[in-house]
Amino acid sequence: NQNLYKIYQTRNEQASAVEVLEKLTSLVPDTIYLTSFSFQNSFQEIQDPKTKNTVKGFFANIRLEGIAQNRETLFLFRKSLSQEPSFKDVYFSPNSWVKSINADFSTDFKYFPSK
Repeated sequence: NQNLYKIYQTRNEQASAVEVLEKLTSLVPDTIYLTSFSFQNSFQEIQDPKTKNTVKGFFANIRLEGIAQNRETLFLFRKSLSQEPSFKDVYFSPNSWVKSINADFSTDFKYFPSK
């Protein structure tokens, strides 16, 4: 029972792909078409400075690929992602900015679920 509880607890702490997709739905403009979505749960061990206990901080690594109608739309999308508090370390590949029309892009960022 103790092992099942640990599995249950870990599963509840992990990031949810559904939550990420819900947030992205409101941020992706109609003129951007996603061609690929990658989601991977991850964690880092964080030591509490007061208690010296080590806890796991869960987050998700996200990768999106797609096509933007133009560079301006892509810029606004990058800005929206960067302003979302749950998304950190938003990075767009330099190749994303080469074409001014029908720009192929790829972006990587981390998702930290709110507690």
